Amino acid sequence: MSLLTIAEKKGMEQGIQQGIQQGIQKGLKEGIQQGIQQGKIAGKIEGLREAIKTALEIKFGQESFVLFDRIEKINTLEELEKLLQQAKQANRLEEIEVYLTKDEAK
Repeated sequence: MSLLTIAEKKGMEQGIQQGIQQGIQKGLKEGIQQGIQQGKIAGKIEGLREAIKTALEIKFGQESFVLFDRIEKINTLEELEKLLQQAKQANRLEEIEVYLTKDEAK
């Protein structure tokens, strides 16, 4: 005689299926939340890049365009926020070039 009756086996199978479904649902929810968070960060990064380029163009004109490719390569919020502050405070475009060179050397 089997230790588990047919009803017990069926109950266990249903419990396993329910557990799997709950795990899938939780995983999907967490994945969606993580995707939303990553999207927000990517949006902030792009917004900061554009703000920096606009600030430099307003202050230094078309000469600043030579730095735009280097700005596009910066991928962290922290570094972009620092660069934006530098752009606000700089009196000469060369100050931004020096800052970028130091940052790239890290």
